[in-house]
Amino acid sequence: MLVVCMRFGTSNCKLLFSFRSEPLNASGCKTIEIARKHFSSDEMSILLDKNGRVVALGYEVEMKYETEKEHRLIKLSKNAMKIALGVLSGNPLTYQKTADVVLSCLQYMLEILEEQIKERVGFISFEKDVFLVLILPSHLQHIAREISSKKIGPKRYRFLIVSEIDAIVCLMDRLDETMMRLKTKPWINFSVGCRYLLLFCGGITNATILTMNPDGTHQTIVCKETRGGFYIYHRVLNVIRGIFGKEVIEEFEKEEKIHYLQWMQEVGSRKKRLSTEGYFQIPIASNFLEFHKRKMRREPSIYEQSNSIYKVELIGDRSFINGKFIIDECYQEILEYTENVLGEYETNNIVLYGGHGNCEYFRLLISTRFPNVRIVVPYNSDLAIAKGGTLYGHLHKPQV
Repeated sequence: MLVVCMRFGTSNCKLLFSFRSEPLNASGCKTIEIARKHFSSDEMSILLDKNGRVVALGYEVEMKYETEKEHRLIKLSKNAMKIALGVLSGNPLTYQKTADVVLSCLQYMLEILEEQIKERVGFISFEKDVFLVLILPSHLQHIAREISSKKIGPKRYRFLIVSEIDAIVCLMDRLDETMMRLKTKPWINFSVGCRYLLLFCGGITNATILTMNPDGTHQTIVCKETRGGFYIYHRVLNVIRGIFGKEVIEEFEKEEKIHYLQWMQEVGSRKKRLSTEGYFQIPIASNFLEFHKRKMRREPSIYEQSNSIYKVELIGDRSFINGKFIIDECYQEILEYTENVLGEYETNNIVLYGGHGNCEYFRLLISTRFPNVRIVVPYNSDLAIAKGGTLYGHLHKPQV
């Protein structure tokens, strides 16, 4: 039986599928990235056609929206759903409408899954041979009761809704030492009676304190979240606005949307390639310079204005700002947050997962900051939740 884990979040959506019961490495599982933002805000962009059907998710949405003006652009955030066009203006965005949009997104993801499976596997009965594991972010858990096989598509998928914490526990209890990106002390699995800090570092950072019970169940305490990758996104924008002027950048975003999104994509790619010293190049796009000159009717004095505050470097024919100070601001906040949680709950075990777990610079900082704490990080920590969900599905799939 094919087990598929579908993870729907506000900054990315992933599908991970496997026929094997232990899909922990590249040969055991395959990943389909439905929506991934190279440089993510705290919203998921969703494009609907005039019939309310989802036609795109994530980074590609705003690119398509520039040429498909009859479509509706929706921004799904942690706190609300916003409509970018006035099609639904004046109508309250009710709980039911949010649920309907999420259900449409799930249907869109399943359609992509079916196409990919047919290409890679060939014929398969989705109603009999596929077991679906669905993971929703915590702020969308309240709509779980709206999810049913009937509502997310004509095919009657057998499925299970799993929490992110259950997925991580399932994964970490089955990893051996060869599957760890970082392991400061030996790790076997979760031990009864011990406390663990499950530290998710992605767009936001949040901590969950987990205690294992003798019967195999666990108790959790969810801590208040702090800044993460979304903070870096907003900080970079503030720096660029400070150099060129807030109004100029806002006008550039509206009038030169494609160039603006391409710049964001490049910044995000550079952030993912941080050196071990945390060096982070923020490109100063030539489009910004030309747009500023056209709007302000003068050359922007970026070097004179910014050298006293930011370090501007010329590499070839391009200019960059060294944004290491932004990375350090974010990571130091995460480290202080982690130290406070460790002290409050008296634990010396950290399980780190999420996108920042892939960053060598961050792993160096956290292991140096807490030398007496066991810190474990799985390989491809950004996929840890999806891998755990796939494993969970294999353990709980229907017997055939």
